[in-house]
Amino acid sequence: SACLVGSEMCIRDSSTIVFDKTGTLTACEHRVTNIELLNSASINEVISILYNVELHSNHPVARSIVKYLTLKYPGLRKEYEKVRIKEEAGKGINALIEDTGTSIFMGKISDGSDTNESIYKLSVNGKDTARIHIENSELPGIDSLFDYFRKNKVKIWILSGDSEEKVKKFAEKYGADGYISGATPQDKYSFIQNMIKKGGEEKICMVGDGVNDAMAMSIAHVSISFSGGTDIARDTASVVIQNYSPEKIIELHKFLTYSRSVLEWNFIWALVYNIALIPIAAYGIITPSLAAVAMTISDLCLLANSSRILFYKQAEG
Repeated sequence: SACLVGSEMCIRDSSTIVFDKTGTLTACEHRVTNIELLNSASINEVISILYNVELHSNHPVARSIVKYLTLKYPGLRKEYEKVRIKEEAGKGINALIEDTGTSIFMGKISDGSDTNESIYKLSVNGKDTARIHIENSELPGIDSLFDYFRKNKVKIWILSGDSEEKVKKFAEKYGADGYISGATPQDKYSFIQNMIKKGGEEKICMVGDGVNDAMAMSIAHVSISFSGGTDIARDTASVVIQNYSPEKIIELHKFLTYSRSVLEWNFIWALVYNIALIPIAAYGIITPSLAAVAMTISDLCLLANSSRILFYKQAEG
């Protein structure tokens, strides 16, 4: 699948790669496992409000809720014309249904440290009406991804808004060099900023897909997002990967490394060729017509070498 590259500084130059966890190292597709009613709330009221509010959000959790409700309750429809929402990164969604004057809040209240489940709270006019249980499984290929970067001497960090216990367990499982849990968008931004301020040869790559990641991605030397990420993450990223999986980041790194080697070979060839032939032409040892032919041959060699990129195939192993 295609990678859209919009940065001069390639991921291959990064000395540290920083991952968001949810949606990046865990599945973008969340799964609703249960809707628990509170305070004698009506299931019809809860699903109607959830559907009409989450319909206006591009967050992966919101999309999963809409998908779940659409499949389980096929008769659901848009009931309100005027719904104002405000997404607070790292906190949740505040909404106002102007048609009825109803205020809504939806936000995470807990993580399951021993499971991949998170619990979100739905409040209507300040009254808790439901808890939504959402499962988010780890993506296959994370171990290969981390092993690859360790072998290439790239440090790996995880920044996540999840609980300390959950993030620590995940980081230790895959051997990350470090992690930050309970991270707000400002925390992620400050972490990247502080690493950049260290200066030297440190080059930071940030990988994320959410609203929470956009600030940090904007100041990293290079940033990666995915076609299924939020709009702001895609707009901020210097690289957008289509049909994302962890293996695609390995493929991208290998492809850019290969491309750089081709360009370096072109530079060396052109330098040596010109150093050798320009003096010969200048002293008239060969005729101008032969010099022109020699330059054409040089250009064709460069073109042929560059065309290897078009036929690049991911090396096995």
